[in-house]
Amino acid sequence: MALTKNDLKQIRLEITTALQKQKGEIVVELSEFLEKYVMEPIFGLKKDVAVLKKDVAVLKKDVAVLKKDVREIKHTVEQTNKRIDAVLERGDRQDEQIEDHEKRISRLEPQAVMEV
Repeated sequence: MALTKNDLKQIRLEITTALQKQKGEIVVELSEFLEKYVMEPIFGLKKDVAVLKKDVAVLKKDVAVLKKDVREIKHTVEQTNKRIDAVLERGDRQDEQIEDHEKRISRLEPQAVMEV
């Protein structure tokens, strides 16, 4: 049996139609695959990144507050150290005054004992 030109055209048309159908199915399968295994994970990662960005922003604010608190504490410690130094200096001066008083008392005690 010999094939005619019309038979070849018909076969070509059927093959082209079948290939178009397969092409459409492949495109659908590729789309589903890409959506499931590429796009969904990307969207998940985007959400995770957004959450991380918010967390970082909160942490930056917390760090700023902590830095401010540390500066205030450092200032308070410096003031306390100055007060302690002042008290110690005052105590040293008072020690000197007490020693002077004790020397005077020591000098006066023998005189008081002799007078009695």
